[in-house]
Amino acid sequence: MRRMHKPEPNLPPDAQDKRSVIPIDAGDVEQWLRGTVDEAQSLLRLAPVETFDAGPVSAASQSLLL
Repeated sequence: MRRMHKPEPNLPPDAQDKRSVIPIDAGDVEQWLRGTVDEAQSLLRLAPVETFDAGPVSAASQSLLL
């Protein structure tokens, strides 16, 4: 996630661009890609925590992400 939340040193904290992963259900991909802005926005919802697989990583793995 560090790549998506890399701080911009020239901007104050309240102007930082925050990004997040938005999982889209397979059945909603066409709506996401070809729908209206309102239809796409309707797909922006929190995913169940079970959708994500997260946990600690080793220091060696972390160095590969930098």
